[in-house]
Amino acid sequence: MSRIRLSLVLTIAIGLGPFQAMAQTTSGTLVGVVLDPSSLAVAGAIVSVTNEVNGNRRSTQTITDGSYRIPFMPPGRYTIRASSPGFSDNQITGFPVPLNSTTNLVPPITLGAAGTAAPPAGASTAADTEGDERAPVVNTNDATRRGNFAIEQVHSLPLGGTTETRTFDELALLVPGVAPAPYVPGVRGPGVGFGIGTAGQFAVNGLRARSNNFTVDGSDNNDPDVGVRRQGFVSLVPQSIESVQEFQLSTLLWDAEAGRNVGSQVNAVSRSGGNTFHGTLYGFFTDSRLSARNAFDFTGGASQDENPYTRAQAGFVFGGPIVEDRTQFFASFEHIELHGSIEQHFSTPSLAERRFLGVPRFGVVHSPLFQDALNYVTDEGTSPIGAAVLGNYPLPNNPGGPYGVNTYSEVLPADGRGDILSVKVNHSFNEDNELAVRYNFGDDNRTLPSVNRAIRSTIGVETRTQNLSVIFDSALSATVFNQARFSFGRTNLQFPEFATSPFLFESAVTSNVLFLPSPDGSPGGPLTFTATTTPIGELIVEPYSPVGVDVRTFPQGRVNNVFQMADTVAWTMGHHSLKAGGDVRRLQLNSFQDRNYRPQVVYNNGLRLDIDEDNPAASQISYLTGVQLATIGLPSSIFQTLTAGVPNSTIGLRYWEMAGFVNDSVAGAPEPDADLGVRYEFNTVPAEVNSRIENAIDLTNLPVAGGSQFDSEAATNAFMLSAGQYDRLLADRTSIYDDDPNNFAPHFGFAGSAVGRAHVDSRRIRSVVRRDSRSRRQPVAQRLSDRGTAQHRAVAAALPLFLPAAAVATRVRKRRWTRAAVRRARDCQSVRRRAGGLCRGLWPRLSPQPRGRGARLHASGQGPRDALRPTMAPHGRARDCW
Repeated sequence: MSRIRLSLVLTIAIGLGPFQAMAQTTSGTLVGVVLDPSSLAVAGAIVSVTNEVNGNRRSTQTITDGSYRIPFMPPGRYTIRASSPGFSDNQITGFPVPLNSTTNLVPPITLGAAGTAAPPAGASTAADTEGDERAPVVNTNDATRRGNFAIEQVHSLPLGGTTETRTFDELALLVPGVAPAPYVPGVRGPGVGFGIGTAGQFAVNGLRARSNNFTVDGSDNNDPDVGVRRQGFVSLVPQSIESVQEFQLSTLLWDAEAGRNVGSQVNAVSRSGGNTFHGTLYGFFTDSRLSARNAFDFTGGASQDENPYTRAQAGFVFGGPIVEDRTQFFASFEHIELHGSIEQHFSTPSLAERRFLGVPRFGVVHSPLFQDALNYVTDEGTSPIGAAVLGNYPLPNNPGGPYGVNTYSEVLPADGRGDILSVKVNHSFNEDNELAVRYNFGDDNRTLPSVNRAIRSTIGVETRTQNLSVIFDSALSATVFNQARFSFGRTNLQFPEFATSPFLFESAVTSNVLFLPSPDGSPGGPLTFTATTTPIGELIVEPYSPVGVDVRTFPQGRVNNVFQMADTVAWTMGHHSLKAGGDVRRLQLNSFQDRNYRPQVVYNNGLRLDIDEDNPAASQISYLTGVQLATIGLPSSIFQTLTAGVPNSTIGLRYWEMAGFVNDSVAGAPEPDADLGVRYEFNTVPAEVNSRIENAIDLTNLPVAGGSQFDSEAATNAFMLSAGQYDRLLADRTSIYDDDPNNFAPHFGFAGSAVGRAHVDSRRIRSVVRRDSRSRRQPVAQRLSDRGTAQHRAVAAALPLFLPAAAVATRVRKRRWTRAAVRRARDCQSVRRRAGGLCRGLWPRLSPQPRGRGARLHASGQGPRDALRPTMAPHGRARDCW
């Protein structure tokens, strides 16, 4: 069997400096060339590209070498039509333009001779697949490593297997270098602390899962507080799956235009309406009774069976024209309803462990150290206040659970509801100006069963998100294009108190005790009284589960506003494709977190000292668990933040993120292509809107001596000494941190093919070779060319790159390619370059007409620099080239 040579595509890029650029390309770029019937470049030809869905049209003119470049094209399929006076028009249908990628049209559009019939506008070719055949399979335009998922893949691939709700995240896991985020106990959603949210959506190239930049239509979609997507807890996407046109993940080596985060660039593009009314109504239903039991779902306990769970997800998309070929709309709505409960297990003290050291009777007797001590005994084995403290712990009810006889199992609610609404309007003013406006709204409510696996820690979550995006594309000339973007994003996140889990709780226990006679002559006797704890925010008794909602995290809430203004200019100039632009964001972060404003009572482990007054050497030290200290009501510590007035932790941060970039994509002659760029960014230091942080740093409003009953000269001096040391540590700082104005990020990358641009699928070539290897009567390339289709001609054109000499030359005449033939091909390129042509030799092909000894090698170039312009006299070696 003949050995098949595969083309080797080299993609190398180097990035220097901090990668924190802030733009995200929202569209694709089309590059091509127009030739006449003699394969000469046609300057000044009109190239019109028409979106086959909504009819929006963009036009440009070819430059002197017959090339054209149209950036800022929304992803989709286009009809490309070229026309020029003196020639008949020609067009290509169904040509795909992917998101955030430069696509070469290969081979070029060749105009027909004057007088020949031109295809009618909008007409389709034999099978509507001509555009796919002429789109490149291998990307050799840049070094970016990316994964694109077109609308067919987004809507067809099954989603929801790992995230329980259909999200883009599972598509990202199909891209090399992407892995699931580390597991964090709790439910998925915006992370607010341990046990509440996730570490992020996914991790890329081993970086933190919160190192990704999320955008929708190029507009910011990040939660600046926690570094994840702007989303809810139930609705995990800002845009319903059915309303997405394309999803892309760039994982490495993007140019200077993109960035902000080092992990990846994640962008979803929303769908637009078309010239016909169309819509989809869909629904999904999941029920735990239709699925296998979770391996970690314990049988028995409170639920006795599988945890009930039902998810219903339904929605619709609808779009159509407002004004045909000019204005279209597209709307989508999705509703998610979760009904379920979850059985959780906690560790609580047993009844026997609630007695101090297990004694049958507990008493406090007179001590010489405390003459007025209260002397009593009780059969409950604990002090009255200890009984009140431990009364916050329910008794164990599931001895077969994970904590054995200390297991308390409880069925907790885990319901949720989410709504996503999206409306988009596209308007084409003319062929040079197009406007797109989109508004997203999300409303989300979720019940979190527990926080930090604590008893009575159920809490609610209310999330509301909004996003407005305005994009204006304009063609300033045939070679200069501009895209301006404005967006506004808002996230309102609140955690309301749940009825069964109050933020403050207290307990009271009625105890029967027997008072003993006191030294002052009191007779004593039986007495019934009630012991009550003070209000508690969180109770921790070691080594058991805590009780109450985490006092270090709740209550809290936040409202984030992000205003974004960006502009990018693209200019094609010969071999250079220049891009320059800027991105400015204004961030407003308003939040409160009443940390430790509720008291946290801790009963930790300790030591017990038994003193033998008669024989001190016989005294013993033993270990006491926290529950033993709780039985006698002796806490190890009580934490609470003390304030001079009403607790107020509200913080309003304001700051700017500004960036600018310049990037030059240089097309090599013939190889490779290179990207050169530089990014500069500057983030202002966050400032508190009421200067609360700055006043704290500046030690403003220090307490005045004499304002407390505990004041003393020694205490005041000690406090002022500590304040002085704090001031020295800050070194006269007046803001949170010093600004950093030297953030330049140079970018350099190049990409190309080691053997020329061969946009052919090697699997297709192998199939052709196997079919044609049975016949020895004519060359493979000749047989493929004779079949006439664009696909076979493309494969035949690339055969000299992939097949050895014996597979190309005819075996009847025993001719084969030699190194001399390769040198002859290189000489042809050299002749063309010296003749003033811009040959790149991207598509060398074997001509079916022999000339002299052996075959004649031709080259029809692709791209802006590939039009052949023979100007030398056809004699000698040059004659064979032309």
